[in-house]
Amino acid sequence: MRRKRVLLGLRQSDVATHVAISPSTLERWERNETEPKPYLIPRIIDFLGYAPWTAPATFGEWLVMARRANGFSRKRLAQRLRVDESTVFRWEAGTTNPTPALLARIRCLLRA
Repeated sequence: MRRKRVLLGLRQSDVATHVAISPSTLERWERNETEPKPYLIPRIIDFLGYAPWTAPATFGEWLVMARRANGFSRKRLAQRLRVDESTVFRWEAGTTNPTPALLARIRCLLRA
């Protein structure tokens, strides 16, 4: 975020206003002291103009990327899919895969 902010000639307060956070929160992100909450990721993607990660190689990597891009925590995604949070964790870790019916619901929910 810092690189984009500097390239655009923006102050931390300008970016903080755009992302709807405090300037001190942005400062902590830029110093790698904290990480953004999941619900803020869509706003960050909007500011950057792209998703700040590499293309996923596995379903689990895709699920993490899509979940974060849509602002879902693991717990919130599990609630929306009516599964246990540990199930989502196992999908992301690649130890299990969702059923075809659940996969369709995941893709619909995550707009993929």
